[in-house]
Amino acid sequence: MDHGISGQLTRDGQTIDFTDGKGYIEKDWGKQFPSAWIWGQSNHLTKPGISLMMSVVVIPCLGGTFGGFIVSLLHGGVIHRFATYNRSKIDSLKVHGGNLDLMLHNRTHRLSIHASKKKGVILQAPTTNEMDRRIIETLDAQLDIRFETRGGVLIYQGSGFHGGLEVVGDMNQFLDKIN
Repeated sequence: MDHGISGQLTRDGQTIDFTDGKGYIEKDWGKQFPSAWIWGQSNHLTKPGISLMMSVVVIPCLGGTFGGFIVSLLHGGVIHRFATYNRSKIDSLKVHGGNLDLMLHNRTHRLSIHASKKKGVILQAPTTNEMDRRIIETLDAQLDIRFETRGGVLIYQGSGFHGGLEVVGDMNQFLDKIN
């Protein structure tokens, strides 16, 4: 979720040096893309060693849909997971314009995220048979987070910059399918 990178890329005679940069890698599995989703990530937070990844999805299946989510926060060398599979719950989810507000909790912690979407670029995304869906992704989102115990003791509050963010489809109508 937060590793160092080094190396260079040269294109059209111009070299970009990535030495001492930060990296993030993920892999998606499956044959069918969600009908609606939120994805966000930043490892450029105001305190080093912190990284955030969030994915909230509505997946078509057998003529219906089901929802799920996984949000991971790397803090203090520990990955704190908020996910459907560990019985975490989304307390609120609001998508408005280019912004997103997400509040959730697991057994021991609460996490609030406010994401501000900046201007993005159009990407090709898969449908059942082809790469013919168009979505907008930004790599310049700001993700403001508040991480605390369930008892309300603040552990970390800060902002992530240079964040990736995709908000595809109308997530507001799907909250009942995600929890």
